[in-house]
Amino acid sequence: MKPTVVISACLNGLPYRYNGATVNDELVNKLKPLFNLVHVCPEFEIGLGIPRKTIKLHKVGDEIRAIQDETEIDLTSRLENFANNFLKNLGDVHGFILKAKSPSCGVGSTKVYVNGNVYGKTYGIFAKV
Repeated sequence: MKPTVVISACLNGLPYRYNGATVNDELVNKLKPLFNLVHVCPEFEIGLGIPRKTIKLHKVGDEIRAIQDETEIDLTSRLENFANNFLKNLGDVHGFILKAKSPSCGVGSTKVYVNGNVYGKTYGIFAKV
């Protein structure tokens, strides 16, 4: 029986990126046949659709918030709620393959902004939960 791994939908050949694209990663493509894959796209799952306006992580006071650039809508709570529910209902998994630099899925590689300038890097909202 293959191990179960959660994978960002855009890394699994699905056109779920904010611009409707997918990511073609040679290493991920080689690994995919070895696992039972469960795909996830937190931004799509909270109703943002494809394509969608970009989201950036912003430091607001002591918090990191996921804010849609063009609309200035704070999506943090929606992403956190989705992540908590998804993980609660997921069952046993052996690992995650998540999209680097993503405001939802990035693992320590997502830029955080303060007043339009890069402040540092952190985990995306889904990855942090």
